[in-house]
Parts: sequence; structure tokens; C-alpha cells
Amino acid sequence: MTNNDVKYKFLVGSFGLAENEAIHLLEWDESSKQIREIAGTKGIEAPSYLTYDAERKMCYAISETNEGLIASYQVREGIVETSRRSTGDKGPCHVTRDSTGNFVIVANYGGGSLSLHPLEANGSILEYSDRVSFVNRDLDKASHPHICYPLGESGVYLVTDLGKDKLYLFRLDDSSKKLRLLREMKVTVNSGPRHVAYHSAKSILYVVNEFSSTVTVFRFDQEAIELRIIQDINAVSHQTAKRNYSADIHLTPDGKWLYVSNRGENVITSFQVMTDGRLVRKKDTSVHGQWPRNFVITPDGKYVLVANEHSNNITVFSICESGELCFEGVSFSIYKPTCLCMVDPFTPRGR
Repeated sequence: MTNNDVKYKFLVGSFGLAENEAIHLLEWDESSKQIREIAGTKGIEAPSYLTYDAERKMCYAISETNEGLIASYQVREGIVETSRRSTGDKGPCHVTRDSTGNFVIVANYGGGSLSLHPLEANGSILEYSDRVSFVNRDLDKASHPHICYPLGESGVYLVTDLGKDKLYLFRLDDSSKKLRLLREMKVTVNSGPRHVAYHSAKSILYVVNEFSSTVTVFRFDQEAIELRIIQDINAVSHQTAKRNYSADIHLTPDGKWLYVSNRGENVITSFQVMTDGRLVRKKDTSVHGQWPRNFVITPDGKYVLVANEHSNNITVFSICESGELCFEGVSFSIYKPTCLCMVDPFTPRGR
């Protein structure tokens, strides 16, 4: 190994069955250009989304089933379950941890609600202290919240409702252990707001829309707690597939580049972030797989790892200084990967 080589550990969530290993701990070695499996765990069905607490070395995984579960796992050389709770609703699809490490927030896509779960000191999950339902709002459309995401250090959380074409802004009240609705905002009809990225230095929010295959750019006014649209841009350069469903979105650590995965076209589209936060679309890059539901950028900004759900593989790309993605020739077989989550510490030796 040279002084510039790095090994990156990451977790994988999937649509695996409970009797199979559905959560995996893998390692990408840039020196050998190989991915190897370190550990896996059984006992949970469809852990389609994960988040990781580096301080506690704890993984939180939802079970995207009608039962609606969230579980915690200690991650070291193995993956050991420490707790599990009902989310109080069906079809959870996303979990995020608050900045204090005292709570996790679950988006229950199937049931149209959020669940707020306090955490014990060791990171174990307690019963939910609050559940916010969107079902009775605008009865003409079913609610499908897809993500609850912190807007930097503002203490405000953004929720996308893919079913109702709405955005909600919440604040978490630590003392009452409740979520307080601040604002709601309608977006373009049938756009399907899905995932988001936030540029803290610019106070700019990027929302990828699943059905319209677009990215909407908002300026966030922290004092007024308001979002103002400044741009709408296509999420893919040239759509040739009959249907395209944009999925995931991430900024590079330096905030200069943004990437969006597109299912159908099976590409990741790169965008340059301009001074005012607006985007300039650059290039579509094949993911060398099918249905890129999720991807992750390594903490040093060197690589993009892509979870291709329908082709059952993870592919690896390097990020050039131009922002272009270059395929590393690596494809790792794994059953229906749906979420990739970096595990710290990784081992940087350069750059």
C-alpha cells in the first residue's frame, strides 16, 4: 500500500429477506481496486435505508414492511442488533439522526407519517414519543413522506411529501420530545419531491423530483424560515428511456459539485454548483448497472459508490477535478442493494 491509499468501510442496506443477510459491512480498497465483505447480519426484512452514528459506532436501519420497524446495530468487526421498535406506521423508507444524538426521525412512506424516537445514552431506540400524520391534509392525494433532513445547524428539518407534492419544515423540541410544524409549501404538481441535499455555506437546498426528473433549487431564509425557488433544471441531460425516475442526490464535501442518480436512464448526472447556488448540468455517466436507487460520496470526495438495485451490484467511480465521474472497473455482486452509508473512521493516507 502506498502513502496515498485508502480503505473505506461502508454499510449496505437492501431489500433482502429476514432469513438472509440483508445488512452488510463492506470495504473498498483503492489500492487493490476490490470490494470485500467484512460482516453481515440476518433477522430484519427489507432494511432499505440506514444511517450511522460514528461516535457510538451504531447503525440505525428501517424495515420497509407493513409492520414498520426500526432497529439499532453495534458495528465493529461484526453487526450486532441492540434494539428494535415499531415506528407506529407502515412502510418506513428513511431514518435520520438529530445533531444532538438524542433522537432518530423516521419517514413512514406507506402510512403517511413521521415517527420521532428518543435514544438511550448507549444509542438504543425507545418507543416513539411523537408521530405526525399527513393523511388528513388534502384528501385528494395520498401522503408519502420520503425523507426528513436537517438543514445544516439551523435546527430545522425538511420533509418531502412525494405523494402530495409538498415540503414541510419542522423543528424538534427536545424538552417535549415533539416535532413542531413551522411551514408547509406546495411544489409543482406531479413532480414527486424525493431526496434532498443542503449546501450549508450558501443556505441553498436542492430537491430531486422523482416523477418530473428535475432538481428544484431553493434559497433558505433561516430567520424567516422560508424557502424561495431560484431554479428548476432537468435532472438528466438526454432522456431516451421510456420512463425515468430520479432518485438520490448528493453534494461533494467541498460543495463544488452535485450528483443525481436516474433510474431508467441508469446514469448519474453531474452538475457544477455556481457562486449563487444555481446549477449547470455537465454530463450523464452510466452506472454500469440498473436502477441506481442510492449512492454515497466518500468523505474525502474521491469516490462515488453506487447501489444498483435491479442489477444486484455496487459500482465504483472516481471523481476527477473536472467533476466528471470515471468508472473504476469495479462491480461487486450483492442482492438488491438500496442504501450505502459510510462508516468512520476510514484510513486516509494522503490528499
